[in-house]
Amino acid sequence: MCIRDSFTKLPKFKDNAWRGGDNMPDEKLGYVNLTANGGHPGNSHAHAAVRRFTAPHDGLFTISGTLKRPAKEGDGVRALAILEGKPPLGDWEVTTGEVATSVGRVQLKAGQTLDFVVDGKSGPGWDGFEWSPQVAGIDGTNGTWNAADGFSGPKSAKPTLSAWERYAQALLMTNEFVFVD
Repeated sequence: MCIRDSFTKLPKFKDNAWRGGDNMPDEKLGYVNLTANGGHPGNSHAHAAVRRFTAPHDGLFTISGTLKRPAKEGDGVRALAILEGKPPLGDWEVTTGEVATSVGRVQLKAGQTLDFVVDGKSGPGWDGFEWSPQVAGIDGTNGTWNAADGFSGPKSAKPTLSAWERYAQALLMTNEFVFVD
């Protein structure tokens, strides 16, 4: 399965997917790609598709989702939920159809990572999958992370204004600042 110390970010965002390069399959990473709702693992176990959640604060969380594989061809995919430095919290396989991917309560520390890993069982053929897990805070810690909602392309290098900077800009645009009495 996936070896955590060799985790590498996918370098290219194209056609609403993170992937290895401009062409599919990529020379080095094969078919691996991630979209908002799923993706495709690479050509081998070393090129699994991985989503990462980083806990924003200490708290108790639940994990839920549904792993789907619509293709009838091929031998299916395997998915894992891996908490940094621990044995897998969940291990699911689907050949065709869908399987629930729920994990009970999980205690997380701020900054701790939780990886959602998918790879093919034997080869890359017909391994497209749908899986957008959710991590929800419980016991008074609110907030839900949904992989589909949190999915995006590269972040813009364009700086954004802070709340105080936006406030100052709004004041400068008012009539009182434009005209002197």
